[in-house]
Amino acid sequence: MNKPAIWITNEKTTPFYARKTFELKKEITSATAGVCGLGQFVFSLNGKKVSDHELDPGWTDYRKVIEYVDFDVTEALHPGQNTAGFEVGNGWFLLDQRGGYTFHFPEFMPESPNPYQPFGRSLVLSFVIEVTYADGTKEKITPEGSLVTDHEEIGR
Repeated sequence: MNKPAIWITNEKTTPFYARKTFELKKEITSATAGVCGLGQFVFSLNGKKVSDHELDPGWTDYRKVIEYVDFDVTEALHPGQNTAGFEVGNGWFLLDQRGGYTFHFPEFMPESPNPYQPFGRSLVLSFVIEVTYADGTKEKITPEGSLVTDHEEIGR
């Protein structure tokens, strides 16, 4: 799987939704998706959540390593129109400092010698869906042209 390379964002510190509609014109033999949401993401295809994963990817020192998660999505796709949906939330990449997503050490612990510092200025998402068709040809679906919608815009 090639790692995702194109990043999309709402250019804010608040969570967002992203959606990509695409058409597959031939019979599919296999398909994989590599997804990375910084902070964390939930991934769906055609209105159904992909796998039992919650709050991917795991925490890392984002200055050194950015993780993405691979999924086998063969059964979730079909010839014709398909839609990939993503919910991107804060996680440790960029905690919402307005009070909605905070962490405090218990009172009995000493003050943290390493207080939290954000790793970025806005939440971001990247993905690539690689489809192999029955005739042996391949196609990549990337975030280009994806629709990004703020949670606030849809009443969340």
